[in-house]
Amino acid sequence: MAEERKQLNNQAAVRLWLVLTLAILIVVVVLVVGIRYLSSGALRDEIPRVPELGRAELTVKQQIIETDAFARQHPRSAEALGKLGMVYQSDGFLEEAGVAYHLAQRLAPRDYRWPYYLSLLEIANGRNEAALAFLEKTTDLNPDYPHAWARLGELYYRNNNKEKAEECFRKTLKLESDHPQAILGMARLAGDAGNWQQAADMLEAALKKNPHFGPAHDYLAICYGKLGKDKEKRRHEGLGADAGFQMPDPLVHDLYDLSASPSILITQAQIAKTSGDLTRAEKLFRRAVELAPDSMDAHFALAKFLMSPGVVNRTRMLDARQHLERAVELDPSYLNARHAFASVEDSLGHTLRAREEWQHIIDVEPDHAQALMSLGQIYYRRGDYRKAYDYYQRALAVPPDTAFSLGQPEMAYHHFAVLCISMNRVDEALAAFNKAEEENPRYTQAYMDHAHFLKDLRRNNDAIAVYRKGIEADSDNSELNLALGNFLIKLRMYEQARNPLANAVRLAPDDVRAVTALGYAELKSGAVTPAVTHLKQATEIDPDYYLAHFHLANAYLALGKTDLAAVNFEAVLQLQPGFVPARQALQKLHKSPPDDKSQQDSAKSNATGGG
Repeated sequence: MAEERKQLNNQAAVRLWLVLTLAILIVVVVLVVGIRYLSSGALRDEIPRVPELGRAELTVKQQIIETDAFARQHPRSAEALGKLGMVYQSDGFLEEAGVAYHLAQRLAPRDYRWPYYLSLLEIANGRNEAALAFLEKTTDLNPDYPHAWARLGELYYRNNNKEKAEECFRKTLKLESDHPQAILGMARLAGDAGNWQQAADMLEAALKKNPHFGPAHDYLAICYGKLGKDKEKRRHEGLGADAGFQMPDPLVHDLYDLSASPSILITQAQIAKTSGDLTRAEKLFRRAVELAPDSMDAHFALAKFLMSPGVVNRTRMLDARQHLERAVELDPSYLNARHAFASVEDSLGHTLRAREEWQHIIDVEPDHAQALMSLGQIYYRRGDYRKAYDYYQRALAVPPDTAFSLGQPEMAYHHFAVLCISMNRVDEALAAFNKAEEENPRYTQAYMDHAHFLKDLRRNNDAIAVYRKGIEADSDNSELNLALGNFLIKLRMYEQARNPLANAVRLAPDDVRAVTALGYAELKSGAVTPAVTHLKQATEIDPDYYLAHFHLANAYLALGKTDLAAVNFEAVLQLQPGFVPARQALQKLHKSPPDDKSQQDSAKSNATGGG
């Protein structure tokens, strides 16, 4: 009995121990859950209240409400709170974004994204000291993110801490050797030290890789001004007007990819376009249309992008036509959309529809210069020069400071000059060319056609002056240098041709036309050795360019190297069997009777190879 009572007591003790343990566990769980609940409640209370959204776009309202609800369901999730901050920032609510980022940073103190986004907010608000602290924290957490170093260097530079700025820019370039902001920063440091040529060289190299980097043009103009190089200074002045340039920062891209605001997306797309990132620009334009299918602005912006030079083709023009048709449907009174729609119709061959659309615009707004000019072009193509002349005159008479003035007056004056040539209005044509060049001193085609017209008038000196005027305005224009050099060759002014052709080769070293023309000018001016050098180079650039072989053969003849001359004459005939001068030269070398068939072929022996 005693043994049984002992066993029962032991069993009771075990049961009691189990009950007590379970009770303790329940208390602990309740306490933990309670603490987490209280903590989550406290965090939930810290989440920024949804701001007044009365004027916000419907898509923005929906996105903010949904993202806020998800964050409140997961108040201890740094990702949920961070995304809420990104949504607020991308939609333009900066104060709320800052609160959400601070919460995300508290929950995930090792995540570099949240201090980085906070730094962008502080920079936007002009609080550089606070931004500096957040960027320093970002680089501590992720020392391999180049854009944080670049922004940190920029802030140190603004604070006149040039030693720290240089350190940051160098770290950026170590991570990304062609980072535009870091190169600009180093160039500014070089300029501050008086090393203006070094700064200019750095920025010229940067622009070859990133020609859309506007701030580099601005600072280059300053550099060349300090160096007394007025031509180079003028070449860069005004080209940095693209204030919307944005460095290719993945975190910033992630930020605005979230935006639900069509207007912000369109702005960011325009910035991407001016920065040369056409793929991203199109993505953002299309997202704006997707979010706001009834937005005339979104359809119009996408269509204009699809019509941009370097982007357009027939498939994209058809796509642009659909968006413009929708834009006109949404707002028939918006004349610029109607004008763009007419332009697309005309480019697709629907001339009658385009003319009707432009005529409607003129009926509504008689001083719509672009529509007037477009109607003039239609009549010019039809050969009705009188009507074309009248429409051009009306377009050019529209004051430049009005709502519907010409967007590119240089092109309008150029078209008018060509029309005047067709009508034998010589003085008006020349005046129009001068006006086109005045409106845009870098408008190459105007100089080309102006000089060609003067050559037709046998005013050769005036034509040379026009080429030189264009080169003066744009010294890095290889085509104008090449055209001038070729014209001087045609006038047998070989020595004078060498300088512009040398410039053309310097600017476009792989242009076989320029290299060949330079070699030919050197040959004809008696500089045979450099001629051989350049003509051999031309045959290496393009082995199928027969004029390079022909002139090289003649250069070898001048040096008495008949075997090499024969080889190149034979190369000419392999490429152009009907080229008489090469066949005759080869026959003379071989002392063989002429080929009767070759006498029937025609070719010009004075071709310069300059295009």
